[in-house]
Amino acid sequence: MANLDQQILDYFSEVITTGDLTLSQAMLDQWATDGKLTVISYMPDELLDAFTGDSGDKTSDGYTTQVNYIRKVVRENGTDAEYVTCREISSVSAFDYENIASTADPYFYTEAGKVYVLPTPGASPNAFKVFEVDIASVDVSSGSTITNFPNELTRFVVLYAVMQGKLREAAKMRRDGQDEFEALTTDYGGDSPVSTALTNARNILSNNQPSSGGDVYDVIDTDEDANRATALMNVVSTELSKASAEMGTLDKDASNRMQRAGGYFKQASSALNDYAAFYAQFDSGLKRYINANS
Repeated sequence: MANLDQQILDYFSEVITTGDLTLSQAMLDQWATDGKLTVISYMPDELLDAFTGDSGDKTSDGYTTQVNYIRKVVRENGTDAEYVTCREISSVSAFDYENIASTADPYFYTEAGKVYVLPTPGASPNAFKVFEVDIASVDVSSGSTITNFPNELTRFVVLYAVMQGKLREAAKMRRDGQDEFEALTTDYGGDSPVSTALTNARNILSNNQPSSGGDVYDVIDTDEDANRATALMNVVSTELSKASAEMGTLDKDASNRMQRAGGYFKQASSALNDYAAFYAQFDSGLKRYINANS
């Protein structure tokens, strides 16, 4: 079976970095890790042992752990490889148990994210182990399975990553569509050729261009100079012709941009529909697994 990263990419017919969605290895690793943790969060307590790993033998106190994920702590009973489950106590009462704890009846407590065992551990046959839910990051390029994770649930991690990819696809298509609309604003407004030509024409008509008191309005109303007015109107006509020509080009471009924007938004909607469908599979599939195994 293909590595997890390839399984994810196959949903999109994508490749790392150079594909349309510009997916990265780090991105896929994070999505898979989030998917793993989400799957674990669905599980009832009685099923968490399937997601549990052990620390291996520890010979001194202060083992760093994710306290909320501890399943159990065991200590050797004075015979190599024979372990007894430790009972948990609070750190504030640890002193009271120092003289009570024995290799046959050991205790443990946590403090500041570390595990401490009573009686004090040492080299075998007095080592201890911590069993905890494995929440380590997933490297999707390392294989098709996940350590301390049921193989039959790996597909849900892939599915979760695909869901995140669909959200990325929707966001990218939305951005591309918005870019097309923003380009239309640039084409028709501000310093665009259309805006410049229309502004020139308006200024020559009644806004003191080409000189103060020398626009068409002033020439006709004040100077009554038909020849100058005609010359100025010819300039206005030229500017309007420029604007008209630009508008013809821009109208075609605007139509193309609108079509592209519509296509992008349609793709975004499709990606969101895919996300919803994948989520339904993810949610219902995990609930079926739980019902079948609880």
